Amino acid sequence: MSSTFPLEMHSGPAAAAQTRAAAIPTEAPQTLAERAERLARVTGFVRWASVDPAQIGAAMRNFELGYFQWAAPLLEKILGYDAMTATCAPKRWRAVSGADWEISTIDDSEEARRQADFLDDFYKSFVSSEAEALDMRGGVETLTHHLVQAQAFKYAAAEIVWEPARTAKGEATYHARAIHCPLRFFEATQRRLRILVDSASSAGEPLDERNWIVACAPGTPLLLPTMLLFMLKMTPLEDWAVTVETFAVPFVIGKTTAQPGDEAWNALEDIVRNAKNRFGGVVGKDVELQIVNGITQGAASPHRELVEYIDRAIAALWRGGDLSTISAAGDAVGANPQQDETDAMARADKLFVEGVLAQLSEKFLRLVFGAETRPKAFFRFSQSDEEQAAARIAKIRQAYELGLGIPENFVRDALGIPAVAEGDAVLKRPEGLPQAAGAPAGFGEGFAFSNAAGRREPPPSLLAAEAAQFAPLRSAVAELAAAPDEEAFRERLAAFKKRFPAAMRDVMSRDDVAAALEALLDAELEASAR
Repeated sequence: MSSTFPLEMHSGPAAAAQTRAAAIPTEAPQTLAERAERLARVTGFVRWASVDPAQIGAAMRNFELGYFQWAAPLLEKILGYDAMTATCAPKRWRAVSGADWEISTIDDSEEARRQADFLDDFYKSFVSSEAEALDMRGGVETLTHHLVQAQAFKYAAAEIVWEPARTAKGEATYHARAIHCPLRFFEATQRRLRILVDSASSAGEPLDERNWIVACAPGTPLLLPTMLLFMLKMTPLEDWAVTVETFAVPFVIGKTTAQPGDEAWNALEDIVRNAKNRFGGVVGKDVELQIVNGITQGAASPHRELVEYIDRAIAALWRGGDLSTISAAGDAVGANPQQDETDAMARADKLFVEGVLAQLSEKFLRLVFGAETRPKAFFRFSQSDEEQAAARIAKIRQAYELGLGIPENFVRDALGIPAVAEGDAVLKRPEGLPQAAGAPAGFGEGFAFSNAAGRREPPPSLLAAEAAQFAPLRSAVAELAAAPDEEAFRERLAAFKKRFPAAMRDVMSRDDVAAALEALLDAELEASAR
């Protein structure tokens, strides 16, 4: 490592990079990101496209060619103002930006540990801001929040300002500040992202690889299909709103046998007029007027159904159809598989961001330790407690399905369940209950460890009382399981649901178990007295 300070740039064209290796005063827009934002603000370069289908089609075609100036502002508006997108997108970002992170090494060498120490200091001191909001100050969580948005926009880019610094031990290093720049300031017509610093030109300026971090997501960016769905949603949503506005207040029709101009007629007109309704009238006895309730008729219209269908499509696109985001009339069938899809998306997003930050880590390590440095430390997201528990449970189930013997202590340690001490009450799954949803075949049936602490078996009187108490429910479940076909199962299930509250009241009101427990307690007290 060089002993000079500030550090030398050991890679490639050092001269160009060293011009950026200094703090930049906020009053002078010297970075490319700040220059592009200032130009856009002064010249009105930022465009806003309407939701007109022709303009959207043109914006999408230009997007595919690498011209982002027309589509990107519209994508930003949809991301910010469409209710469903604005609900789903932050959940997806937070799954990444809110995750814990750590610095890991590929081996236990002294070099790897030293790199890890410097890299940990680098990320803990990292500062993130936005070209359009330099007052905003964030850390790694803000950087990852911006980078994961490449899944929505295809690209995400931030300029890195390298600033000489020292570690807590006094060693020379670099800290960094990232300035995130929106996609509308870029173009990619040459298959590489370039920043537009001249509003009169369609060709951007190349990005210095050492001073920019660019995330490019594979596949179609999420906001393109979202934009099409948003366009399709606008018409039925507006029509639905007009229907409600027009017909929400009932019409007032006054009927009279008086003639127009008569005192009674005029009095009725005054009454109708003072009702403050949007529409009303007075008619004679020979006039037949049919009043159509628009709201009632609109209940059968496709407006609401179409809007809800599109919202569901947007939720599925962003969250894997997560029913915690939008559910159908309380029907939670399929919630677990869809939650699995959401979890899989979060894992994929984290892996994507880890890959992007591997580039930043490599830039830093080679800047500090030399151009030939082989990175042996890297940034990664830590597994949450829930993820670790799920992984352990999956391994236990896999071993069980393979027929392997599983030590009880291993299962208890994996699940964080302490061993049972002698005399402790034990909660176990009663035998004969239906298989738990999602459990492997046979998992739970007979899957019970004997108490290693020497548990005493309950007396026969207590077991008999428990069996009698729950016998009606077990019988009902057995009747369901014996249904000959699906139709019979549905009929028996409907009948069971109706009598379930009464059956539960009967179970809870029985005193068989209470009496048996009381007798058991008396026997224990008598034995202890002796």
